[in-house]
Amino acid sequence: MPTSFPQRLFNDWLAQNRSRFSHPPMAIRRRKDYLKFRFTGVASSVWGSINDWGGMVIGVDYRGECWDLVADLDIVPRRLTTGGYICRLCDADTRTIYPSREAIWMEHGFEPLLKWCNQQFQADQWASVWGTDGGRWVQLGPLLDDAATAKPEFLTQYPLLCG
Repeated sequence: MPTSFPQRLFNDWLAQNRSRFSHPPMAIRRRKDYLKFRFTGVASSVWGSINDWGGMVIGVDYRGECWDLVADLDIVPRRLTTGGYICRLCDADTRTIYPSREAIWMEHGFEPLLKWCNQQFQADQWASVWGTDGGRWVQLGPLLDDAATAKPEFLTQYPLLCG
């Protein structure tokens, strides 16, 4: 099956930058329009995805379904008539003009993904899972105390890193 431009670029970028990740991504599902991956040494409930239209997310599953997206690193590249690319999601006042399609994906997409992963995937970080009739969410952070876990909306917590 042919892969999309973002997937091919991510695969090439990752081959050159794998060692910069504290817990490198590993592909678990490839489709024509998206790539889903997990992270070496990170709880199997945590996954990432990159799709053709610029969606880059990190999600957490609970009870067999996506419970929450804990990072949303979307980019929406737009080619300028004057040359270069911008992200349509960024404020016009602070937009960076990238010299190429490759540059916007790597510098505005993949590098922030690397930074987020290395900041979050630490030994002292836990995933705390919450839910009510009106919503559900996951909080990444330190181990919660007894007062927090006694709340009725608290479901479970576990360390982000395994092994």
